[in-house]
Amino acid sequence: MGSEQFEGNKDEQVANIAINCADAAELYESLKHSAGHHRTYRIYYKSIEIVEQIIKNKNLILRNDNFNDCEEKDSLTDSSIDGFVKFILCLTYSLSESVAMWYMYGDNLESNVMVKYNTLIKDIVKYNENSPIEFGFFDSDNKTFEKKGETSNCEITIVDVLYCEQNDNGTYYIKRAEKSKKNVPKEVVESLPKHICKNNAWNYENECRLVVKVPKEIVNGVNAVRLKLSDDITKSLIKDGIIVKSPSFIDQNSREYRMVDSKLKGKVVFPNCENI
Repeated sequence: MGSEQFEGNKDEQVANIAINCADAAELYESLKHSAGHHRTYRIYYKSIEIVEQIIKNKNLILRNDNFNDCEEKDSLTDSSIDGFVKFILCLTYSLSESVAMWYMYGDNLESNVMVKYNTLIKDIVKYNENSPIEFGFFDSDNKTFEKKGETSNCEITIVDVLYCEQNDNGTYYIKRAEKSKKNVPKEVVESLPKHICKNNAWNYENECRLVVKVPKEIVNGVNAVRLKLSDDITKSLIKDGIIVKSPSFIDQNSREYRMVDSKLKGKVVFPNCENI
């Protein structure tokens, strides 16, 4: 599964989890179908420096650590079910900016940004699915990647997160975007891959995940893989105005790439930030 996942038109019936949850396989296909047909794919970054590294190095880092959900790490590195380690890039398909997301991922709200990747996600998948994926160790403090090897033995998919909450009777309430379903059998939800299920408390994120699966024996112990960006993709990041400044962004440094103001600029007062 790769760039072909984005082909064709969205089928609203297939994308509706409420009518496609008879078993785990059907529900998983519904989540993959909807993931391949969003109008937008966005990432909130805690600092503009991260985006600068993406542009400079022409790659995206996918990790299996450093998640704000305490249940995440085990679900990514546990290969006992299928033999794979999963590396994740977390996106949101929400069409509007989110105050909650600026708060959650705004390590410094005076310098963080959001990037609207949109159709570039398809281009990134297509560019990487027929070439080796690099794996190694990413040091987030020093923003360095230590390459340990590369492999073509991997799978790239994109899938929506399913938000779940167990009912008192043992069944589950499930939700994706505006669609939901009550009393889904326990065996259906608990048979899904763990890395695509999150507690319903996170549903405001409307999360979609780019996932690279690599056999454990190849990447055992590493924490990251790199997806390469073509020259055209990098040019789009620089020129197309898809880098959005946070509502409290005040960094005035001159840069080679175009950034646009948040639609929330001047409308939100963030703690410890000026109301600009």
